[in-house]
Amino acid sequence: METPFHDQRIIEFSDHMEAIRENGGVIKFSDIDLMDLYKLAPFIVIYNREQSGRLKIRFVGTAITQQYDQDVTGTYLDELNIGPNSDKLAPIYEQLIENQLPQWMFITAESPEDITLNRKASFYAYERLAYPLRNDTGDITNIISLVALQSITSAPIEFKHIELD
Repeated sequence: METPFHDQRIIEFSDHMEAIRENGGVIKFSDIDLMDLYKLAPFIVIYNREQSGRLKIRFVGTAITQQYDQDVTGTYLDELNIGPNSDKLAPIYEQLIENQLPQWMFITAESPEDITLNRKASFYAYERLAYPLRNDTGDITNIISLVALQSITSAPIEFKHIELD
């Protein structure tokens, strides 16, 4: 499968996840071991899907906590302000849950003044790759994503989203 990935961390995460994904199916949450991903764990976010359908952040890697200068563990996705594309993430995660397929995003944006970002650049780019995770009965209970964030000096503002198979 040809991928749109740019960042080496995304490529490594994809390689790992695809190696444990059975025939293009959904990975069991119990098959995820962050020790297997220790080099990538600082860039990982894990969400719990509650019965209400809301996504609550269960785990946030240290690199993401440092970039945003805050720990958002325990926060609901719909309560976060992660920049100008915040409103696009929830529908993409709804699509991930509905279709049970990984979702890739690439975003470049101007750093907003109303959120704390621990960097000096006025623009940023990030790539996000997210996978659904299921429980033993097949229900999607979690989402795991890797966020490869970087400061950039300038870029055209863009938002790309692809559902992967």
